[in-house]
Amino acid sequence: MKKELTLIIKPKIIDHLGIKMYQNPVDVISEVIANSWDADAELVEITIDISKQKIEVKDNGIGMSFDECQNYYLEVGRDRRQELNTEKSINKKRPLLGRKGIGKFAGFGIANSITICTLSKSVKEKTEFKMELSKILELDGQNKDIKPIELLEFSDNVDEPSGTTAELNLKENIDIDEDNFIKELGKRFLLPQLVEDFVIKVNNKNIPDSFSDEIEYVLPKDLT
Repeated sequence: MKKELTLIIKPKIIDHLGIKMYQNPVDVISEVIANSWDADAELVEITIDISKQKIEVKDNGIGMSFDECQNYYLEVGRDRRQELNTEKSINKKRPLLGRKGIGKFAGFGIANSITICTLSKSVKEKTEFKMELSKILELDGQNKDIKPIELLEFSDNVDEPSGTTAELNLKENIDIDEDNFIKELGKRFLLPQLVEDFVIKVNNKNIPDSFSDEIEYVLPKDLT
C-alpha cells in the first residue's frame, strides 16, 4: 500500500517559518539539536561537508513513526505541551526545548531541501521524506495541505537503532568555518556540560566545555 505524507500549515504560520529569521548556520543547527534533546537522544553527531554543500545531524533518540511524522513533525505550529499536557520528554522527562513547532523548518534559512530519515523506537517503523523550499514557497498562504514528499520508505521490524537524521542540502552562498561553528554552537548549547547523558559532536569533535565571559544570555527568556 502506498502511503503519503502531507505538510499541514496552520493559518498565519507562514510568517513564522523561520526562513528569514534563521540565516546563521549555528542558529539553524541549534534548532535541530533542540529536537534531538526533546526526543531523548543521548548523542547528536553533526557532519559538515562544505565540498558537497551538506550538513547532516544524526541522533539516537526515540525517532518517529509514520503517523508521528504526519501528526507531530509535519503539522506546523502544533503546541506539543498543550496537546500532551506535559512540559517533559517522554522517557527521560527532560524539560522540552521546542516551543513554536516551527523550529524544524529553520533549516530552510540555509538549505534548499531537507531530508528526514527516522526510525521509531516504539513501533520499529522507518520513514524517509524530503521537503523542498521551492515547492513550499510556491504555495498560497491560505492552502493548508501540501505534499512536498520525494521519497517515503516504510517497513516493519526494522533491525536498526532508533533515531532521526536530518540532511540539509545547503544553498550556494553558505560557507561554514568548522572551528568557529563549534565555538559558536557551544555558546548556545551548554546542555552537554550540564547533563551526563547528552553529547554533541561536530565532525567527531566535542563542543568546548566552557566559555567563561563569552557565555551569552537572552533576556527575558533566560531570566530566572
